[in-house]
This record gives sequence, C-alpha cells and structure tokens, in this order.
Amino acid sequence: MSSRAGPYEQETRLVEDALNALERKTGIAGRLLELHPTVAPAYEADAIIALTIAGKAQHFIVECKSNTDRKSIISMVVDRFHDLQEPAVLIAPYVSREMAEYCVSLDLQFIDTQGNAFIRTGGYIHVTGERSESGWKPRQAKGTTNSAGLRIVFALLGIPGLLSAPYRDIVKSAGVSLGAVSATFLDLVERGYILDPKHTRERRFLDSRRLLDEWAINYPAVLRPKLNPQRFSAPDPEWWRNVHAENMGAVWGGEVAAERITNYLKPETQALYVEPLRRRECMSELIKGFRLRPDPQGPVEILDKFWNFPHETEIAPSLLVYADLMATLDPRNKEVAQMILKDMHGDI
Repeated sequence: MSSRAGPYEQETRLVEDALNALERKTGIAGRLLELHPTVAPAYEADAIIALTIAGKAQHFIVECKSNTDRKSIISMVVDRFHDLQEPAVLIAPYVSREMAEYCVSLDLQFIDTQGNAFIRTGGYIHVTGERSESGWKPRQAKGTTNSAGLRIVFALLGIPGLLSAPYRDIVKSAGVSLGAVSATFLDLVERGYILDPKHTRERRFLDSRRLLDEWAINYPAVLRPKLNPQRFSAPDPEWWRNVHAENMGAVWGGEVAAERITNYLKPETQALYVEPLRRRECMSELIKGFRLRPDPQGPVEILDKFWNFPHETEIAPSLLVYADLMATLDPRNKEVAQMILKDMHGDI
C-alpha cells in the first residue's frame, strides 16, 4: 500500500458519507469527482465534488476537516478559500449548531456526515442541529494533538534539512524524548505527510502546507497552555520598543514579531517567549525596568520558549508568529498572518 493510502481512504470515506447524508436530508445528489487536485497556485484541494441542484450539476472545491470545534479552524478554511474563483465547500464529520451559524456568518458553505449543510450556490440549503447516534469517527492524529508531537513538527517545519537528520538531532531541537520522535514519525508517515524511506537523506515532505495548517490549528489549544503563560499590563503601551529580548534569552512572538517581520502592524498585544531557565531573571528585569504588573486580561503575555533552533534572532520562527496571529481571530492580525504565510511557502 502506498504511504498516502491512509489519508486518501479517510478523505474518500468522509466525502462520500457527507454526500450520502446530504441526499438523505435534502434530496440533493452528489458524487466525488477527484481527490487532491491542484486548483490554484500553491493550493491543492482535498477533492472536487459535483452536486445536482435544481436539475443542474454544480462543481465544488472541497476542504476536509476532521474536527470543527473551534472558530479558528473555520476561519482558516475561509482564508484558504479566499482567492478561489470556483464555489468551495467545507466537509467535516460534524458541524455543531454554533459552528454552523458561524460558518453562515462568514458565508462558508459546508456539508457534514450528520446531514447538516449550508449551500447557497445554485440554490439555498440550510440545515443545522442534526446529530446521528453512530457519528463519523476519524482516525486520531497523534502527531499534532499532543504537546510532544507539536514540538517535533514545529522543529521539522522550522529547521531546513532537519527532516533528513538523525533522530538524535530532532530530539535536541524539539526538546523531546527519542520515543516521541519515533512515534510522531510513524504517525506522519501513516497520514501521508512525509515520505520516510530507509535512508534518512531521502526523507521529504509530501504535504507540508496541510501539516502547517494542522499545527497552527492545534498549537493554541494543545501546546500553548503548557508554556506557563502569564499576563501583565504596562503603564507605557510602547514599553516593548525598549526591550532587548536577545539579552534576556527571549524572543518576540505574536504582534510584535509580526510588526518586525512585515513593518505593517501596530502591536496592541505583546507575546514574549523566554528560555525557561532564565525566566525568573527575565521577569525580574521586566517588572523592575518597565513596571509590568500581573493582570489576567493584560496585553502582555510571557511564555516558556519550547524550541532550540540554530541561528536564532529576537523574533520567533514564522510558523509560531503565524499561529499566534491566527488564534486571535482579529481581522487585522489575520491579514498580516497571510502575508507571513506567503513568505513561508518557499522555506518549507
């Protein structure tokens, strides 16, 4: 069996189950036409489907998601569809009533395997609140749904050539155990994200863009809360301009990093990732020098730095900055996140 058979089989089943549910609930017939076509520059869709609406066949570009329980996931799909000229639709196992209404508010068409749908191309279909007893059970993605796996994938995507390095090098860069690296590689191979032949130098990414998306979606909910986040406020909103982060074993993430990468965003929040062993020293310097004070709702956030990359600057890797910005759901941040994402394409 090919290394990509697993994910293709899962996507085929998801699409076909959703189309069957749509026909049961609405009478609209659908069929799967193609898997993983390239439909635009730098955009490979999960599928192309045809829906027969009012006697006329309409073609749709498909993005599959195994989970839609967070608005950030919905928002990311909307962003991926933004520049497409053809109708597009999200297909998922289940879209809750809350997430369905969010999709409608963003004009995002969707179909799920429970019979819920929002289709406005060629007609108007809006069904929410349906839930079957059986439920569609996707294979769990272990590699990016636990903190060790997220650290590993972050290192693989962030360090050129690391994918082809020995496991011990990946352990050092990601700060995880050898067993975690082995388990994550098995998962990524099974799900068609990487090719892992016998010789390490021949390893390569098969779908780095989707792996990047998956990482950015899971990072805020899975890894970020484990980084000992603390919030503060500062009397001077421009305090961060006078901080020499590299002297404190720290790097900027979020809006400050985005401003320095693009020179396009005026930061309203500040995220600083600090070496855990230097955190106490760093906090003391910030509190004393800039009068930071604890504030659960404050715009300043201090977190543990979780990676060890060569040739670092005072700015976090672009993938982390992108994920920080997308997690805010702020339109101005999302715009800059897309600028950063475009620059990342050539590096992964």
